[in-house]
Amino acid sequence: MKRLNEFLNEKKGNKFVGLTLDKDSHEKLIKETKEYVPKDWKIFAHHMTISLNKGLPQNLQGDIGKTKVIKATEIGISDMAIAVKVEGYYSDKDIPHVTIAVNVDKGGKPVMSNDITNWKKLKSSIQLSGTIE
Repeated sequence: MKRLNEFLNEKKGNKFVGLTLDKDSHEKLIKETKEYVPKDWKIFAHHMTISLNKGLPQNLQGDIGKTKVIKATEIGISDMAIAVKVEGYYSDKDIPHVTIAVNVDKGGKPVMSNDITNWKKLKSSIQLSGTIE
C-alpha cells in the first residue's frame, strides 16, 4: 500500500507534507469522537496536512520521518465533513485539523473539512501522535 504523500504526489503532481497518525492515535481519535459521526459516513482520521505544494519550511526539514505530538482541542461539524482542530505543530492551513469523517453519500470529500465554520471545544483534548512525511 502506498503512503499518502506518494499517492498524492504521483496523482496530482503536488508536494504533500503531512503528519500521518500512528495506528493507536487513529483508533483513539475514532473512539473519542464516535458520538459525533453518523453511522453511514466514511471514516478517515488519517492525517493533518502540513503543506500542499509548498513543502516543509526550511527550519522544519529535519522533522521528516520523525514522530511528533499534536493535540485535538475542538470538533468541527458541517453537513459534509467532521474534523478536529489540532495544535502543536506547524501547518500552513488556516485551521490545522484532522478530517474524521465525510458524508460520501451526499458528495462529501475530505477537502470539505477546510470549509467547516461550526467549531466547539471538545469535552477534553485528545493527544495524538504521528510521523511527518
